[in-house]
Amino acid sequence: MQVTIKWNILSLGEWSSYFSNIRRSNLLQDYSYAKAVAPLYGQRPKWGLIQIDGKPAGLCQVMEASVLWGAVHAVMLDRGPLWFDGYGDQDHILAFAAEMQRLYPRRLGRKRRFLPECAGSDVFTQAMSEAGWARQGDDLYKTLWIDVTQDQEALRAALRKSWRQSLVKAEKSAMSISWDVTPELVGLNLKRYEMDKIDKGYSGPDVKVLRSLCSVYAAEKKILLATAFLDKKPIAGILILCHGSSATYQMGWSDQKGRHVCAHHRLLWEATLKLKATGFSDFDLGGINDTDAKTVKTFKSGMGAQAAQLAGMYG
Repeated sequence: MQVTIKWNILSLGEWSSYFSNIRRSNLLQDYSYAKAVAPLYGQRPKWGLIQIDGKPAGLCQVMEASVLWGAVHAVMLDRGPLWFDGYGDQDHILAFAAEMQRLYPRRLGRKRRFLPECAGSDVFTQAMSEAGWARQGDDLYKTLWIDVTQDQEALRAALRKSWRQSLVKAEKSAMSISWDVTPELVGLNLKRYEMDKIDKGYSGPDVKVLRSLCSVYAAEKKILLATAFLDKKPIAGILILCHGSSATYQMGWSDQKGRHVCAHHRLLWEATLKLKATGFSDFDLGGINDTDAKTVKTFKSGMGAQAAQLAGMYG
């Protein structure tokens, strides 16, 4: 099996066409994500078309950064590569890893980060080691996916009983929901999210990153922003970013009144229906863990989503 990576040979239209036909295409591999985030960290994106035995097999978006004429260098591939139909089994992933090792060998002054978008095992970790990649720590990234191609009845039936009861409570409340994406509402939601994060002490995306993402994705009409109001006062909000045929729940906040009327249940449920109606296939509810965000995991799991655990970080 011969794996080659052709860098920056695709036009934006060609990349987008390939990307849109991949199920579960995640946010970190989206061209618009690189456009929004790379400048904040002095990174340079590269876009690779993966070929196996001369045939197009997948895509990978890599971030690089360097100083001192490349003596200090970092290369990062997060939640990639993404594979076309017929590709992406363990042999393909390991062959790709071996090619990345050839292109970016471990050396003094180079930091490597590779988070493969695949499940792992002890056998996989050993094979990655043989391909030149060492496992970094024991943490495993976990997320939850909803298949929004299901009909509405199936989606609702998949909700956990307690989650569905909270949704009914929210639907009976007097809250109203705005789906407008205006600078004022973006600013409001980011400010309330930052306050919520400080108040509850949870980890989450930095506001400066979210602000840049909102700017890029709003300009490209790839954003869903929902703000819940009660008595004309904002009580909750969510931000969803769309990429290819998928979308990611990126940020949310809720005050005491919002929690009392279960505003988040209604916001995420209606967002799911909007994604379905617009033709999206998959909804990534975002990372979960069992340490500092157990309540978030419980809440997201209540939507009947399918869990996905990645193979871990390699360097």
